Amino acid sequence: MKAVTHARTWSSEPSPVVIRLPRRIWLNAPVTSSRFARLRPVPAGSDSEPVSAAGASVSAPVQEVNATKTMRDIMSAAPVCMAPGESAFAAARAMRRHATGTVLVLADGRLRGLVTEQDITVRVLAENRDPRATPIGDICGGELTTLSPDDDVAEARRLVRERAVRRIMVLQDGAPVGVVSAADLALDPDPAPCARPARP
Repeated sequence: MKAVTHARTWSSEPSPVVIRLPRRIWLNAPVTSSRFARLRPVPAGSDSEPVSAAGASVSAPVQEVNATKTMRDIMSAAPVCMAPGESAFAAARAMRRHATGTVLVLADGRLRGLVTEQDITVRVLAENRDPRATPIGDICGGELTTLSPDDDVAEARRLVRERAVRRIMVLQDGAPVGVVSAADLALDPDPAPCARPARP
């Protein structure tokens, strides 16, 4: 019987060595390929910034939010209006009925002036005048500061600061449509540019 010999051939290149890592280590290994890099979800209510799978912080682009307000947004609409011949007593009753401190005086549909609680107190009661016999046309203030409903609230703040006025009439096509007081401006926060992250 002829002996059969099996020739064993050896490759000059070394065989690749495969090392199998535990699954726990494999999951925590950083992924450097951009193909597999994804944003990790951030839980709701978390203050942390979103990070990629490679651990790099990702900053969302910022866009500016316009917070401009107009007089229409803060004015007291439908102001109380009366004729110049109405008495100071009638004006005071109208103020109480409508829970306001200002009555606009209109003549022929045009704004002539305004009467405030202080006007009735100082110019009528303090001077011992009869409020039933004193027309509001005699005590109304004639110097008025006016703006339109679409004017910026910042302009109203400037007028209050520079002219030391307490009320600004809001006119549309010459007709009064609202009143903005210094107290309204004080309650309304001063608009400042704010920013929020833009959607990706």
